[in-house]
Amino acid sequence: MKTVEIPRKTFDKEARGDEARLLRLVDILQHPSETIQEFLDYALKQAIELTESRIGYIYHYNEERCEFVLNTWSEEVMEACHVEKRETTYQLDKTGIWGEAVRQRRPIVINDFQKENPLKKGCPKGHVPMTNFLTIPIFKHKKIVGVVGLANKETDFDENDLLNVTLLMEAVWTVTESKKAEQALAESEERFRALHNASFGGIAIHDGGVILECNQGLAEMSQYTREELIGMDGLLLIASKYRELVGKNIATGYEKSYEAFGQRKNGELFPMRLEGRSIPYKGKSVRVVEFRDITKEKEALAKTIEINRRLQDEIIERKYIEEALRASEEKFKAIIETSPDGIAISTLDGIVEFATEKSYSMWGFASVEECIGRNILEFIHESHQQKAIYYVTEMINGNLTGAAEYLMVKKDGSLFYCEVNANILRDKNSNPTGVLYIERDVTERKQLEEELKALAIKDQLTGLYNRRKIDEVLINEKAKADSKDQNLSVIMVDIDLFKLVNDQYGHLVGDQVLTEVTEILAMGIRSMDVLGRWCGEEFIIICINTDLEGAMVLAEKLREMIADHEFQLVGKKTCSFGVSQLRKHETIDALLIRSDQALYRAKDLGRNRVVTEI
Repeated sequence: MKTVEIPRKTFDKEARGDEARLLRLVDILQHPSETIQEFLDYALKQAIELTESRIGYIYHYNEERCEFVLNTWSEEVMEACHVEKRETTYQLDKTGIWGEAVRQRRPIVINDFQKENPLKKGCPKGHVPMTNFLTIPIFKHKKIVGVVGLANKETDFDENDLLNVTLLMEAVWTVTESKKAEQALAESEERFRALHNASFGGIAIHDGGVILECNQGLAEMSQYTREELIGMDGLLLIASKYRELVGKNIATGYEKSYEAFGQRKNGELFPMRLEGRSIPYKGKSVRVVEFRDITKEKEALAKTIEINRRLQDEIIERKYIEEALRASEEKFKAIIETSPDGIAISTLDGIVEFATEKSYSMWGFASVEECIGRNILEFIHESHQQKAIYYVTEMINGNLTGAAEYLMVKKDGSLFYCEVNANILRDKNSNPTGVLYIERDVTERKQLEEELKALAIKDQLTGLYNRRKIDEVLINEKAKADSKDQNLSVIMVDIDLFKLVNDQYGHLVGDQVLTEVTEILAMGIRSMDVLGRWCGEEFIIICINTDLEGAMVLAEKLREMIADHEFQLVGKKTCSFGVSQLRKHETIDALLIRSDQALYRAKDLGRNRVVTEI
């Protein structure tokens, strides 16, 4: 047997390279970067020092748009570069030799940059002179997501440089993606907390009456602390006389607004308005309830009733009319000052004659004088102006009453939603003389409603459309396909032997597999396709304006992507696919049955395959 003796200095060089790369990576990970930009800036600096280069760059790359976006130029480049117009975004087809790493999908090394090369397009005037050059594509999930470039090393770039930079930047990019995910999660949680705590009243999430979460508004209203409220039976916040009613509404899932009496920690009773909705929360269906203290509203109503009664008594005799009017004005002022809503009065053609502080400040003005004489339509977004004109006209004609929501415009141009209850003012002969507006900013409520709507159509684990939403999409897309004579196809996807994953590794690992399959499918489908979770380990893809052949090609592509993927903890997994195309005059149910049958034929034929309709 022959042996080959490899010089010890070769091993020493490689070992030193491995050690240097690991030390650089540890240094990068421990560097106190507040932003992803700072993190990548520091990573580039370490890559330059690791290869003994002088300059370098990092670009993000988008394969769909074939576009480079600059993240970082090294400090020496910024000091030596005198290009007048520094671009930060480049299209792939406009790049020269530095774009070859993407076009060829491999590292590019040029150790004599001054030598003629047909791929070079030249450098702009003022560009830093270059002697040699190395650029490496960064891959994630088989897509190029970035490129790193290094230049002007004293010696030639070699295989060790390629290996060290490739391994270093792959690790850096993995950490970058993790930081992006953490940042997005933190921002999402902060938005939820801000919406939750900025609510107009009290908000609680409960399961069967037991409070799981609540905002500070409910704590202030009930005089309990948030810590005391969480875990408490929510019925303890309700006066005993109304607990049976509220308990019944919880049990039946009642979702309309209704009134009851609340009970504070000190035993004090107060009128409240409640409204609940069912939402998914941490894997199960719970109720979110809004509590609104309507004490001031009831007091204002009681005052109004009392004022009207007194006014009717006082105007019986004409000699007391003037005195009664003065008293009415004072009482009206008291109501206005205690009202939680804005109040304004305009002429019939919309000219503002009166506005309370709550009203004009809601519109973004500092004083009532700025508003008097303006047309009320100036405060309503142009998309809602015709609606407002129609509503007021119908009210004047006696055909309409009640409140409506409008998109409003503040003085500074910012938008907000307002609930407006308009009433026509009339003289003693019932002739209309003006319009009274009672206004409430409901922007936060609208935002919360949108959040709840989104929760109602998304699968909790994967974030995909749930079956209810998919059914709605299928109905709409079938109607479009029928009216426009377009094709519509469906792909059913089932994870092979998924039960074994749950049995062998547990449901948490099963959930991880479902999440990874979701990511692969979402990455592989086209922008016009609709992806949803059908049930359990089954997914559905609605292929819009796509015939059977096109859907088969897409399904095969997805099958290969999943089969090639290395799943965390469980290794390789496969999926079976059933494909069908909507036939003329066919129902959605029939289309789904054929897709399902094709899927189970794929299972019977050995799994990990694409099978179409018979």
